[in-house]
Amino acid sequence: MDIGVSVIGAGSWGTTVAALASRNTPTLLWSRRASLAEQIDRDHENGDYLAGFRLPSQLRATADLEQAVRSADLLVMGVPSHGFRSALEAVRPYLRPWVPVISLSKGLEVGTRLRMSQLVEEILPGHPVGVLTGPNLAKEILAGHAAASVIAMDDDNIARALQGLFQGELFRVYTNEDVVGSELGGVLKNVIAIAAGMADGLGAGDNTRAAVITRGLAEISRLGVAMGGQTMTFAGLAGMGDLVATRQAEARAAAQALGARGPVVFLGRVDGELENDRPTRSELARVIRDLQPDVLLGHDPWKRYRLHPDHRAAGFLTCDALVAARDPHFFPEHGLAPHRPAALLLFEADEPDHAEPAEERHLAARIAALESHRSQYESTMFITDQAATGVDTPGSAEGGAVPPSVAAFRAEQRAALEEAGRWAGAPLAERFHLVPTDR
Repeated sequence: MDIGVSVIGAGSWGTTVAALASRNTPTLLWSRRASLAEQIDRDHENGDYLAGFRLPSQLRATADLEQAVRSADLLVMGVPSHGFRSALEAVRPYLRPWVPVISLSKGLEVGTRLRMSQLVEEILPGHPVGVLTGPNLAKEILAGHAAASVIAMDDDNIARALQGLFQGELFRVYTNEDVVGSELGGVLKNVIAIAAGMADGLGAGDNTRAAVITRGLAEISRLGVAMGGQTMTFAGLAGMGDLVATRQAEARAAAQALGARGPVVFLGRVDGELENDRPTRSELARVIRDLQPDVLLGHDPWKRYRLHPDHRAAGFLTCDALVAARDPHFFPEHGLAPHRPAALLLFEADEPDHAEPAEERHLAARIAALESHRSQYESTMFITDQAATGVDTPGSAEGGAVPPSVAAFRAEQRAALEEAGRWAGAPLAERFHLVPTDR
């Protein structure tokens, strides 16, 4: 079933987003001027903002606000931040219940300093709200240059459902659950851009520009986190942002392969920089209290010669957060009841003392989950000959159809479970160190 997209605002970015969506689903672009709407329909061009760029013939435009809003299964707000409140109030009488609302605007409301998503929540309560943002120049996208953006929503299921509406051959859309950070990143980075431009105007060199940008990023990251965003979000789509989105998607795929039914929660820490500090312990303790797991699993932090700093930190963090979660005197500001998991299982332990028997289906799920982490193929799994074709579902390939390095990796996983099985007196098993949670 087609999802009808209505974009409110026929400026350069609103028109560009409408053009992207129209290639995937019926899309209606609203312009406050009838003459511009007629031009877009007749000439397939927005002469006021994007002269010389042809728009898709299937894109339709209108100056009838009621028509645009009532027909929307997804409402995209492409008006400037200074007019955002009045635009929301204008669409409110016509918007059907539960229709998601996506903001394209980068800015804060003058006076209230509210983000655009906060305005949506205030004026259109009950509607799922998100933002589509990124380092995007309208004319470059319409000219066919490759670009990327992110759609951020609290509900990742809705974000992923909407993701494909804007995706194109040369326009990649990621998803993110950090609405606050995504919005603030689009606002605060402008301050750093202005500062870098001032440095250029004063004749400063590359060293000064690099210092302004890197320290500026650190500063807006700290501010953004203090306002409720996640650290990784502020790295942006270029470089780190792309990696973050990729790794989160891999983690979700791995969880699905293992049969997880609940949400995948990310703490928003950067690879290689995980610390067992108080803020992170508080976040993890909150998750434990909220989800109330029966069993908690983590790296054994006391494993000798464990090289990866994140694995050491994650192990100690898991142990310390469990203690915090079970004790009402730790982090009472959570407002959640204490929770004590029945068991703490530490994997990759030097001294395992507990085994969980496994079956062939468990081995298949283990392999599928590990192979979901495509960014780790070469560095961790030593899979070197599968980049082009992708890893097959375990057991789906026949004989020699499985590339050698993939076959070797799968054989290694089987051997590990068989060895643990011999130790436990079972065909297959997983070994752990069991820590009583009342210590």
